[in-house]
Amino acid sequence: MLSHEVRSPEDALLYLADCQLATVVHMALRETRLVHEYNRQKDIAKRLCNWLADFKVDVKGTRVEKVVAAGGVDLYAQRYEVPRKTKSRSTTGKRNAS
Repeated sequence: MLSHEVRSPEDALLYLADCQLATVVHMALRETRLVHEYNRQKDIAKRLCNWLADFKVDVKGTRVEKVVAAGGVDLYAQRYEVPRKTKSRSTTGKRNAS
């Protein structure tokens, strides 16, 4: 859904959910991501998807429909996740110069 297609409160909620899911996918594709922030973004997406289900909003043709088909936000995001790079640290807790 695009912002110029929003015509109702339901459309607005669907648009925001679609944008939030795009953010989750973007973060999943990164090799370096903050785990806490990634989980927070997924939690926001879950809440939006739950509201859409509670309000019985038709999600056909949107990312939300794909999330439902995947079995939820976590499973949907896993499809896009790349292995995270770990940052090496010295024994003193400071970053290595290399």
